[in-house]
Amino acid sequence: MIGIFLLIVVVGIVVGLDYRNYKNGSRSHFFGTLDSYTRKQTLHLYDLDLKVTAVKVTPYDVTDFVAKTQTCINKAIGQDSFGFNLNKDLCETNFKPESGSASEFAQNYKKIEVDFSYNNISNQPINFDTRNYDLISNTQKYNYFRECNYQWSETLIKGSPQTSCVREDVSKEYSGPFNLEIKLYGKTKQIVIEQ
Repeated sequence: MIGIFLLIVVVGIVVGLDYRNYKNGSRSHFFGTLDSYTRKQTLHLYDLDLKVTAVKVTPYDVTDFVAKTQTCINKAIGQDSFGFNLNKDLCETNFKPESGSASEFAQNYKKIEVDFSYNNISNQPINFDTRNYDLISNTQKYNYFRECNYQWSETLIKGSPQTSCVREDVSKEYSGPFNLEIKLYGKTKQIVIEQ
């Protein structure tokens, strides 16, 4: 009888500690991993570990943004078979669809950049690339050909963490919330981003 009681106590302690790991955002044997993490926690999805390292909010400098857009348009050359100047159109997509000019866009929008590092903890490669993550918000976002300055690997091999980021344009009136959404092998988890 005492043996059964001790077994129940030990099992209870093991399960309780495992549940505490789960609630703290760590991997657990019985409960798996959380679906939603805070910015301070490391997201765990299968053998992928991912952590937000920085969130940058930058208002556009109107004069600088207009000058760069105009320089891009001035350098645009050539037309397609329909007479459209594709290079010029590419420059102008920086301030579409809502604003009619680069000046209006720079006055109304700010840039949000979320940097993160990610790591494979297993010995098997993980297919993880730019299509696996997105920045989710309750307002419309725009990102036209403005890439982050990081590289990503389509197949992630175990080793040193790699870095990447998501960059979006949002209304200057919008102050959150944002979630960094991660998808892998049909499963989705998120990190809640606070500005």
